[in-house]
Parts: sequence; structure tokens; C-alpha cells
Amino acid sequence: MLRDALVVGISSYQYLPGLSAPAHDAEAIAHQLETTGDFRVTRMPEIVQAEKLRVGVKTPVTLAALEAALVKLFKPKGSNVPHTALFYFSGHGLQKEAGICEGYLATSDANSAGHFYGLSLFWLRRLLQESPVRQRIVLLDCCHSGEMLNYLEADPGAKSGTDRLFMAASREYETAYESLTGQYSVFTQALLEGLDARRLPAGVVTNYALTDWVSNALKGEAQQPLFENSGSEIVLTRCQNPFTVLPSTSIPEVCPYRGLEPFDESHAEYFFGRESLTDQLIERLRTGNFAAVVGASGSGKSSLVKAGLIHRLRRGQALSGSDRWQIRILTPTEHPFKSLANAFVNTEASAVERAEQLRRAEMFLQEGATGLTQLVRASLISENRSTRLLLIIDQFEEIFTLCQGSNAERDRHRFFNSLLTTLHNLGEQFSLVIVLRADFFSKCSFYTELAAKIEPHLMMVTPLNYEQIKASIIKPAEKVGLVCDPNLVYNILLDIVGAPGELPLLQYTLLELWQRRQVVADGKPSRLTLDAYTELGGVRGTLQKRANEIFYSLTLAEQQVAKRIFIALTQLGEGTEDTRRRVLKSELVQSEASNQLAEQVLEKLVIAKLVVTSQIQPTSGHQDQVDQRFANVSTALRLAQVIKSKTTQSGQATIAETLPNIQATLNQKCNLNVTRMSQVVALNEVSIAGNGGCQETVDIAHEALIRNWGLLRSWLDENREMLRRQRRIERAAREWDLAQQQRSPEYLLRGSRLLDAEDFLTYYPDELSVLAQRYIVVSRDATRRTRRELRLLQVSVPCTLMVALGVTFNQYRMAIEHQAEKDFQLQVATSRQWSAIAQSLLQETDPDPTTALLISRLAAEQAPTQEAETSLRSALQALRLQDYRQISQKPLQQVVFSPQAEWFATVDMEGQLVISSLKDRQLKRVLRQPGLTREPAAVRPTTIAFSPDGKFLVADPTPGQIAVWAVETGELQRSLGQAANAITQVAIHPTSQQVAVSEGQTVKVWNFSTGELQSRGSYRHAVKQLQFNSDGSQLLVGDGRSIAQVQVKGHRILKTFAPRVEIATMSLTADDRHLAIATAQGAVQIWNVATGKLQQMLPGLAAATSRGATIEMARLLFSPNGEYIALVGKAGQIQVVQLQTGQRWELEQVAKANANKPHRLPAIAFSPDSRQIIIAGQPTLGTTRIASFRDVATGREVSALRGAAQALSTIQFSPDGSLLATTTTSGAVQLWNTELGSELLSLKLPATAIQWAGFQNPPATTDGNIFAIGRDGTLRQWQLITPKPRPSIAPKPAQPSPPWSIPDFRTEKVFQGLHEIRRWWEALGQNLTNQPVSSHAEKFAKAGSFQTSHAIASRETNAQTASSQLAAAPMTLSTLVTDLVRQMELTGRLSGVAISQDSKLIAIANHAGLVEVWQLLANRSMRRLYRLQSPAPDQRSQTVVMHHLAFSPDGHHLLGVSLDKSIHLWNLDAGSLRHQLKGHEALIEQAHFSADGSRIISASWDRTARIWDAASGQLITTLPQPDVVTSARFSADNQRIVVTSLDSTARVIDASTGAVQVILAGHRGAVLDGEFSPDGQWVVTASADGSARLWDATTGVERTTLRAGKADRSLPAVKKAFFSANGQYVATLDSDGTLNLWVATWAGLLDVARDRSLRQLTPDECLRYLRLAPNACPALPLDRALQP
Repeated sequence: MLRDALVVGISSYQYLPGLSAPAHDAEAIAHQLETTGDFRVTRMPEIVQAEKLRVGVKTPVTLAALEAALVKLFKPKGSNVPHTALFYFSGHGLQKEAGICEGYLATSDANSAGHFYGLSLFWLRRLLQESPVRQRIVLLDCCHSGEMLNYLEADPGAKSGTDRLFMAASREYETAYESLTGQYSVFTQALLEGLDARRLPAGVVTNYALTDWVSNALKGEAQQPLFENSGSEIVLTRCQNPFTVLPSTSIPEVCPYRGLEPFDESHAEYFFGRESLTDQLIERLRTGNFAAVVGASGSGKSSLVKAGLIHRLRRGQALSGSDRWQIRILTPTEHPFKSLANAFVNTEASAVERAEQLRRAEMFLQEGATGLTQLVRASLISENRSTRLLLIIDQFEEIFTLCQGSNAERDRHRFFNSLLTTLHNLGEQFSLVIVLRADFFSKCSFYTELAAKIEPHLMMVTPLNYEQIKASIIKPAEKVGLVCDPNLVYNILLDIVGAPGELPLLQYTLLELWQRRQVVADGKPSRLTLDAYTELGGVRGTLQKRANEIFYSLTLAEQQVAKRIFIALTQLGEGTEDTRRRVLKSELVQSEASNQLAEQVLEKLVIAKLVVTSQIQPTSGHQDQVDQRFANVSTALRLAQVIKSKTTQSGQATIAETLPNIQATLNQKCNLNVTRMSQVVALNEVSIAGNGGCQETVDIAHEALIRNWGLLRSWLDENREMLRRQRRIERAAREWDLAQQQRSPEYLLRGSRLLDAEDFLTYYPDELSVLAQRYIVVSRDATRRTRRELRLLQVSVPCTLMVALGVTFNQYRMAIEHQAEKDFQLQVATSRQWSAIAQSLLQETDPDPTTALLISRLAAEQAPTQEAETSLRSALQALRLQDYRQISQKPLQQVVFSPQAEWFATVDMEGQLVISSLKDRQLKRVLRQPGLTREPAAVRPTTIAFSPDGKFLVADPTPGQIAVWAVETGELQRSLGQAANAITQVAIHPTSQQVAVSEGQTVKVWNFSTGELQSRGSYRHAVKQLQFNSDGSQLLVGDGRSIAQVQVKGHRILKTFAPRVEIATMSLTADDRHLAIATAQGAVQIWNVATGKLQQMLPGLAAATSRGATIEMARLLFSPNGEYIALVGKAGQIQVVQLQTGQRWELEQVAKANANKPHRLPAIAFSPDSRQIIIAGQPTLGTTRIASFRDVATGREVSALRGAAQALSTIQFSPDGSLLATTTTSGAVQLWNTELGSELLSLKLPATAIQWAGFQNPPATTDGNIFAIGRDGTLRQWQLITPKPRPSIAPKPAQPSPPWSIPDFRTEKVFQGLHEIRRWWEALGQNLTNQPVSSHAEKFAKAGSFQTSHAIASRETNAQTASSQLAAAPMTLSTLVTDLVRQMELTGRLSGVAISQDSKLIAIANHAGLVEVWQLLANRSMRRLYRLQSPAPDQRSQTVVMHHLAFSPDGHHLLGVSLDKSIHLWNLDAGSLRHQLKGHEALIEQAHFSADGSRIISASWDRTARIWDAASGQLITTLPQPDVVTSARFSADNQRIVVTSLDSTARVIDASTGAVQVILAGHRGAVLDGEFSPDGQWVVTASADGSARLWDATTGVERTTLRAGKADRSLPAVKKAFFSANGQYVATLDSDGTLNLWVATWAGLLDVARDRSLRQLTPDECLRYLRLAPNACPALPLDRALQP
């Protein structure tokens, strides 16, 4: 193996002071490496002296020469790559400060005054990243050399299979020194001594041994070296004759490590690392009588107190007289006073004596605050030698977690008061130490006196430092004669240094290492080895691996019991981590039959030390009440009376015979509860109980198991949310009520807690008590007051930003002298400054995202900085307004969307119809009948509707006539008759293609697709109301006095609804179940349509001016789900009523705003999911709020639409609810996003969360399709439309501009390219339902290529039955896949879905083990090709569930990832299983094909990614990773792999060698998914921290963060992120089921920003925000159609 070294010592400098030591130091290092290290050494500068190569003193070294030498060393050309490469440098080190600090190795020509510093450490890091050398060593002896290790956050040179050692003489801000007494510099002197192999017994110096020596040698020096090791050992030097070392005494049978159990007094000799903290604690007790030990879970608090404090006190050496102290220790449990009383019981006494001591202790404690004082005094008197009583309360947090119930708060106050009173009364006679988890420290602040006592006596248990952890590992081993491999110790240290809560994992790992120790023959000491540590999986993997082994060793039935046990033993954290929870064993089993199985499982878990059991005495409320009539009678006397009584009655035993039996019973650990015999009135009723008198509890061994066992964490996450939220709200409400602090902020909900509570109340109102609901209302009112107060404080934030950015700008301007560079830096600074201004605008209470977007665009025009990109994305996310179109000069009265959301149509007050395109945003056609005009005085509402296929538009724009137009051409297709009289009412039903009109007393129903008159009817009075039912088969006809339900076919009256009063208006629910009728008197009647009976009476709207008067209704509107009804009064009042409960809320602001204009009603509309209602009224002058979204249940405003102050006339949602159209009284249409999240649309499914999503290969005219599938199987697909040049439009008459002077425009929109392809899926579903089941069987029989598979032969009758049931109902887009899932609901719910890239195949799997493949045919029909896997026939058979499916790129193969740790690969041409890929040792998260389909890569929880050959099914290679692998994918060229992991990083790996090319680090949570862009330039990652990030796949530099919300808010995890086929878009899928679409490229982002820029900055905005004069306000380039 080649071992090369480059040794550089620069003593001669041209512009810097010369040095004497570097050349001498370098020569000594070179000599050492040559003689004992077997290195080929290259010296710089190199001279020949006495026929030997030496390091020159006066010879200079230039930057070019040094760079060339380093490239030759670390990145040589050809195949002659060394196995080990070492670089040593001694000389000047420089630091450049130009905004950021950067370190340099000064070469001889370095000149800091001339801005030339030498070799950049950043350049060296890049070189190491690309180096193919396996072992790299870098030793830097210069000032500021620690800057090199600052780059370790980017992990320089870290690749799989590489080893490295980096050592720096000083930290980045320190100077390195020459030695005043020695021959060499301080650092090199330590290096030379450390490289001397003779000092070690084995005669070998490794990288770990060298760093150990150097760090110890330089301890206490002014300069402190830094080092970093990784990988395996690197042998540096060796010798033949090492010094002799005497072997140590070995006692291998003693284990000095405790595992998950804390150290106690008996293990004090093995307790190391906390000596200093123990001394501090003893000093606290010397000078006072109270100490609060606070630390993170797992920081060793209990061990500190038991093995440190108590052990030292009992010895009496650290504190005089402490060996005579009484020391009592307890944990609060769920009954703190019971535990406190038990602490004063002598455990060595007999059972009768213990019972008597417990009785007296409880009697003392019941006397109130002074009871504990008397109990302590009595205890001290009973032992004359005792001078002080020390009470230690371990796990003090249990007083908050376990003490629950209605009296919990009272018990806490009593408990704290007793402790504090005793401390005050007894002084030095009583000391108290509490041990508390840090995350519960804030809970103590609710108790003023306790908090005041804790704060000055707080002792924080911080994480162990380097030396302390080292001592805790090595010194216990030395005690028992164990030897630890040095590399083992350093690997452990690197894993846990600085990490809080890792000590239990460390001890558990050491315990496992001891059990796997290497026993050496001939009496030599046993060894703890690195191999065993690696096999265990490291500190963080040992416990999890062991727990998994134990769990999976159980049978399936036992696993279910174990899962229930672990969940039951976990207390869900409330703002804290989850904690342990003691549970009675009887609560873990629910039947006698399962008791034996639970006992069996518990026994196995106890043996594995995962859980512990203990016994306690039963506690009841009855036992807490002492009968004072027997309080003074001794327990022994009463016991004797009982025994005598029972002996006399039985006549079968004498007292002498009975007493020994009873005494034996009492001496058991827990038997008779004699402490409460005073309660028994009739002593002869007391019976002697055996073991039935005690109860056994179960507890998790340590909280580290809860934190670090991934399987348990997943169980908790699946079951926690509903219970946790409800518990949290109810508990907070009880605390608030008990505290009686109605408006105290510390008890009220605020921020995210309040939002969560309001959301919970919205969706689960029946789950909360009345107290909790009142608590939420009070909290909401208090928060609103606080927000008003905070608005004044927020004014200073932009000013502070302006000052800071101004300073930055001045620094740039002063630092750069060259004019060209100065201009560029000025542009960058301006871009950043304006970006910051835009960001500050978005942080305001009432932000204006449009202004922020315009300023962000100006920043981007200045320079393409990352800040500009961030502000652009933030502004686009906050911007709701997507489009503004000036349609007419007259007010618009209606707007409707086409079913496919490709078009929308408007009609103004003069009857002018306009059709506009959503795809290309052009004004398609102005529809108007020539020769017919409408006078304004004769204006009546015009009804318009699209046909189901969106090809025709139906309307009644002229009196007496119904017209049908072709949407594409705008041509009039037909007119439905010319009425003799004016048409007064029109009702259109698009689905059934019917239109009903009334002419006075006559009603006609036409089929507008054929022009045929379908029916006709006459009525006694003039018709005033018309409305179709949902399917168009019936018609409601109202004449002002009654409403008739008419069968359209034959025009036959079915029933009549007669309210017996004059009818003002009516409304029918979408499901035809209820009819609402508003009377002229203002009341509202709800009728049952099926029965024709009056079901409910609503009081209507009350008039504010007259008591008891009501307001006439102008409009009734049902929510889509029929649960709510909105009442609109003629004066503009709005009231929303929940029909089932009668709860209502009213909006008065709208009524007041419209009081002067009663003819203009507020525009309202329910969202398609019925969760929100949007209300718009007459805006107040100067306000930007034109409409508000309100929660339909509570009326609480959720969000608002902001724009120029102009009234909205109508509101209409798009069919999928993602878009909102509003029309204004000025004749304009505004299009808004209903959801805020990404720069483009946030996509959701109406009734379910999205579970699967992806892009598909694009058609020729589109950028591709994106599909989303919900958890219930609902499928929806959107198409990305490629922008096209728009044709010119004929000039129109001049139209007025909107209030902010926006000219008319028709620019392209990216978001409007997202429209649903409903026609294809709808026709596909209808075709499927129209085919009989037998036709499917015939088609399958004729498909010869599909006839050979066993899967087809296994089609069962029940599947055909399900198909016949499917044909009974019509199919729509939303039910296509849902109905397919319903076929499988006989066996389970959906578990996996995949759609082939050509959209011709869909694969579905469910939780019962079923896997099916369906074919989507060209004629829009559908057939099932294969049932690849069927559910197990009975419960005894093993069911294999597929939780992930993926098609091969060509669609000929399908893979399924199962829960049994295997991958199934099916050949779809044959319909058979081709391979089953096995080898993973834990759950496989997902698997994917390579782009060419030849390989498969899988990601597993066993910390590996594996590559398989798709043709043979053989494993090609295994890629080990440091943590659980969550995803793995190939790049498009199949040369690289991106792997994501739970360690918050992603790695780009060479697919052929397995070498890590770059590490993507920056996420603050687990990285759950990753994918390459189609061109391989970028990588997108999705993380549990709520963000996705774009990275440069080559350099690892983060480009941008995609976050659908503010960074300071808790966001749902992003579980998937993926590119579109052309790489222009990125889609992210959140854990809450929202699909967000983002722009992936900078050019695309600018296009979207330009597209959304609907205006220029106003002069006032330029002056206010940019400090620019109006004439200097920059103009933004807008779309050509926007130009005047």
C-alpha cells in the first residue's frame, strides 16, 4: 500500500515576519514519518544538504507550487492513488474578514495588505471532498488553523469507506505559539512525542492514540488544539521494541456498567464523571438546606443523587456529621402524600411495625402544612444520634405527570406547602433535595413559592464533557480489569459528546459491550472492542436494535400484547417529552384468558430489562379517611383482637397456632394492609389477606427506551393525536378553573395552543366539556386584546432592519474600490435590502402581499440573490389575488365556472354574456343577441349555466327567450321558443340538460341539448319560484302561497308544501332532503321533502330597531352538506344556523355597512367542503378588506380577501374549491386562491387527505399530469398546460380602469394551467358502469396474452359480485378509485397505489394483502387484468401486506414492498411473481426502479440501502448508512443515488462505487424523501421539519427552502417531494394531505412573479418603503398585454 506525505515548513516570507521554527519542525516530522511511518515524504521547500534532502529555511514556497503539490498528493492523475495521504503544514496562518471569516495557509508570497492571503482552507476542503484517497491526514501547525474544522459542518471529504484525521494547532480565533524552552513549536513538540511508538505497549501509534496524547499533553496551554477522527484506525507509526507495560489485575466476572438502571450506593465505586457536580451539591447542603437538581431526561440526575450524594454523605468525609443523618428518598407517584408517608417507614422492621409507622406518618401528614414538620421531629427523636433529616424526592416531575384527577391541583399545593413550611420551621434539622426533569421546570413557575425557592438554589445537570464521558467509560473498566480499544472510546465519544440525554444509551451500550467482551486466554484482561460496538449499531442503535430483537422474537399474539403494554406504559407529554407511566398489571389485561399470555410476555420483557415490575399496597378513597374512634388504639392490640375473635369463632386453631402463620404472612413484602384497621368498626369483620392484598405495577425500564426506540415511537404517533389534544385542552381548562384566574395570561391559551383548541372545537365540539368550551372563548378574547397591544411594538421591526441593512450596505461600499465590483456589490446589497423590506411587510399585522411582491421583484431585478428568491416565494405564498379582468363597464350579476374549470362565464346588468378562458386567460367571446336590448329599469336576474361537458352555455339574456351557445365558437346554437309573455323565472339543471321557465302562470321545461319541449303545466297563480332537484327529475314550483313538487316527466304534481303564509324565497339542499321556505313575516320553515311534513321552525332575523319585529328574508342558502343554512335579510343581515343543534351566529357588520343601500345584498357562498363561508359586503372607505372567510360553525374569521375598496356583487367557487371568483360592481372579475401554501396552487381533495401523488409523463402539448389519491381511494388528476402565445384580440370600446389604475390584460398564468381533466375520467367511469359483468369475463377470455397467469385463474366470484354492485351507481371523478377500493373493503383498506407513467395501468393494494392491476383502455373503459396477490383465506394464514407499489418505467413490471421485510417483483406480461427480494433486516420503507428499469434500489430501517438486479433478483451491493434510511432513488442517468435518513441529512452516492459524493445537511428534522431533477443538476428533499429544500447535487449547496407557512410556526411534516417531468416544478405532499406545487427554477419563479404583478408600485409606496422620490420610482417589466 502506498503511503505518501507532503511536509511543508515555511520560514521565509516576503511581506510577513519571518519564522525560525517551521522548517525545523517540518524536518523533524518528515524524519519521523520516514523512519517509523513507512511514508514517502515530499518536503517543501526542499533542498539538498550533506547529500540528504532537507526542508529549506530560506527557500520560498509559492501558492502555485503548494496547490500543485496538494493536488498531486490528494488527487493524483492515473491509477497510482496512494492508500494513505498525509499533509503537514507549519508556518503563518491568516484570517480574512470581509463579511465572513475565511482561513488561509500563508505562502511565502502572501500579502494581506494587497488582499492576497495564500492557500484557502475552503479550497483545501473542496479538494478533500473530491479526493479518491482512502485515508487522509491533515496536520496544521499555524495560527487560525481551526478554521479548517469549521468546515466540518459540511463534512469535508467524508465518504463511505474512508478514514480521516484532521488536527489543528489552535482554534480559528487563536494564535499558535513557538515553544520558549523546547526545540520545536508547542504543537509539533506534542506531535513528535505522540508519534513515538515506543511509548505504547503494542508499539503502534494510530490516529486515535495520537489525538489522545496531544490533547492531554497540551492541556492547560494557552492554545488548545482541535481534532476530528472518523472511520477506522489509521496506523501512523510503529516500532519493534515497545516499552514494557505491567498488566493490570483482571476481574472479568464483574460488570461495572448499569444499563438502563441508575447507579445507586452499591455501585458508587463505578460511578465516574460527576465528581465536580457531587461536590457542588454537598456544598449546597453545607451552606443551606435546599437544592433543586434539574437536568434533561437521561442526563444522570438519579445516579448523581444516589451514587454520588448519598454515598458521600453516608461516609461522612465530605461533610462532617453527615454519616449520622437520616436520609429518606422517594418518588411522588400518583399519590404523593402516600409516597411521602412510606418514606418514613423502616423497611427492616416487621410488617406490623411497618404498618403502625405508616399509619402514624399518614396521621401527621393529614394535619396540614405543619404535619410534615412534626413527622420529621418525631423521626429525629426516635433516633437520638440523628442530627439532620435529608429528604430526597427523585423524579419530581411525577407530581405533574402522574398526579391527576379532580383533586390533583389541590394535592400539589398541599404537598408543596408541606415541604416549604418544614424547610422554614426546622432550619438546619431538615434538608430537601428535589430531582426534576428540565422540561418540567416551567411547570413549577405556576406555583409561586416553589418557583421562588427553586430559582436561587438551582443546580443544572449539564451533558458530560469530553473528559467526563471518557472517565465514565474507562475508569469503571479499569476497576474490574477490562481493556477498552482506544478507537472504541473515540468512536463512542464522537457519537455522544454534547448530546443531552444520551447517558442511558451509553450505559446500555456499555452493558451490551461487556456481555460481548473479547475474553483473552492466559489470564490477560478481557477487551471491549470496536467490532462489537459496530455490530451493535453504535450508541443510538444498540437499544433500538435490542428492543427490536426482543419484540420480533415474540409470536404475533405476543407482539400485540407487548405493543399494548408499551403504549400503556407511556405518559404522553404535554409540552414535554413522553415519559414513563406506572400501570397496574391488572390494567394491562382485559380478560382472564389473556392474563396468562400477558404474564408470559411481561416475563420476557423483564428478563430483557425493557420493563420492570414492583409491588405496592392498594390505595382507595375509603382508606384516606381515618376513623378517629380507633385512632389511638394500637395496631398490634387490634390485630390481636381480630385474631382472638377469629380463633374463637372457628374453633379450629389456637392463638399459638395462628400467630406464626399470620406473622409469616405479614413478613412478606406486601400482604396485609394493616395500616387502615382503624377504619373497621366491627373488628371481627377483619380478615387476614394473603398476597391478594398487594398489587403489582409495571413500568418501562428507562425513558431512553421511549425516546430512542423507533417502533415504539411509531406506535405512539399512530394513537396519540386525538387523545393528546383532548387531554391537553381539558387539563388546561381544569387548571384555569381551579386557579380562578379568569384573565390571567399564564392560565389562558395563546398562540398555537389556542389555534389548536379552536380547531379541535370546530371539528370535535361534542368531545369537549362546557368548561373547556368556555375556556377557549375566554382565551380567544384575551388573545385579541394582546394582539392589539402588540401592533404598536411591531412598528419598530422594519426600522431596525433598515438600520442593519444600511450598515451592511455601507460596509460593502467602503470595502470595494474597483468601480465594476463596487456596482455589483451595490446591486447585491440593494437586492438584499429591498428583500428585507419585502419580508418585513409580510410580517405586519395587516400585510399587503402585492406590494411585497413588487418590491421583491425589484430586488430580483437588481441581483439574483438568495434573499430575493426567498422574499419572492414568501410574497407569492401570501398572495391570494391571482387575476383581475375588466369584463364590462356595467356591474356583473353572475359568474359561473365550467365543470372542468377551463372556462368561466359572466353576465352584466345589461345582459351581456362573456366567456373567458382559464387556460390561456384570454377573453374568448362576447355573446349578445343582435336587435335586442334591455333597459336598466327592466333588469332582472339572468341565469346562466354550462352543459356537463362544458361545450355549451345556456342563458336567458333576453325577455321571453332561452338561448344556447357553443363555448368554443361563440355561435348561437338554438333558441328555445319565443315566449308570448315575459319570462319571470328560470331554472337550469346542467346535468340533465334541462331548463325550466315561467311565463306568468305557465311553466315549461325544455331539453336545451335537443331543443325539445319536455313538459308543460299551468298554475292558479303567477309562478314566483323555480328550482330543480339534484338529478333534474323533479321541479319545485312556487306561486307565493305554496310550493308544488312536480315530476318533470308528465308534469305531475307529487305533493304540495303549504306554509299558509306568503312565501318570500325558498332553497333546497343538495341531497334533496330538506326544503327551506322563508315567509314574508321573516320566519323560516324547514320541510322534510320525502314526507312533505314541516320538520323545523327557525325564528329568522330579529330587527334591531323594534323589539319582537322580524326582517324579511331576501335569500336562503344551504351548505353543500345540508347541515347549515345561511339567512340573508333584505337589509343585509346574515345569520348562519346549524340545523341539527340550532346553534347560530350573526354578522352585524354587513348589516350596518349596507343599511343605506338595502337593494345591494351582501355576496355570500359556502365552500365546497362546507367548512367555511365567505361573506362580502360594502367595504368601508380606505379599507383593504373586501371579503372574509369565516368558520361556518362559529363565525370566527379565518382569513380575508384584501384589495381596493370596491363592492363585490357575486362570489363563486370553482368545482374543486381551489379557486374563487368574485365580481365587482365596476364590471371586473377577480380570481383568488382559496388556499395559501406554495407559490402555485395548494391542492386538496374535498373529503379526504391526499395519501399518494406523483407526476406522469407529459402529453405532447402539456408539461405532464399530476395525480393525487386520497386515503379513501378518491383519485383526481390535474394537467400542466404549456403556455402558448396568445392571439391578438379585436379592440373593444374603452372601459374604465379599476380603482388602482390597472389596464386590461390577458397574460399567461402558470397556476391557471392547472385544471382538472374530468371528462376523461367521468366517461371512463360511465363506460365501466354501463358494461354488464359478463362482458368483462368475455374480454378476459379473449385476451390471450393475459390467460397464462395463475392470478387470472384465481379470480374469485366475490370480486365479480363486487363489480355488479359497482355498476349500480353512476361514476364520477371523485368515486372512480373509491369504488374500486370498495370492492376490496371486504378485506381491508387501501395500503398502496401506483399509476404507470403512461397512465394506462393502475395498481392497488390493501391492508388485507390484496394486490390488483387494472388497465385503463383507450375507449375509456376499464378492466381488471390481474389479482397478483389475494388475502389469506383464514386468520391462521400469514397475510403479506404491501405498503408501497411502483411500476417499472416501461410498465411491464410491478414491485411491491411488504411488511415482512421483502420486495415482491411481478411480471405483468405473464401476471406472475418473478422474484422475491430478501435480505433486509428491518422494515423496508420504499423501493424504486432505475430509469432504465435494470436495477432496483430499496431503503430500509436496518440503516442500509440495497441495489438489486431486476432481471435476476440478485443483490448487487449494500450501502450502509449512519441511521435509518427513509428513501433512495437513482438519478436519470443511473450514475448517482440520493439517500435520505432520519439523521437529518441526505447523501448523494456514486451508484457504481458506493462512495459518498456530497452530504446535504441543513434540515432540522428527519429527512423523509429525496429525488433528483430530470437533468440531475438538483436534488429536492422533504423533511419532518415542515420544509422541502432544493440542493445543488454536485456541490451540496442549498439553493432554497420551500416551506408552506412561516418558519416560526409548527408545520406538518413534508413526507414526499418530487419534480415534474421537465424539471420546472416541484410538488410536495404534507402529512396533513395537502399537495403544494412550487416553481423549481429561477427563471420560472420570475415568470410567475411577473405574471402575478398586476400593477406598478405607486409613488407613495416608493417613497414610504424604498425612500425614493416619485420621479425615481423604478418601473417593472410587465407582460406585453399589460402595457398600455
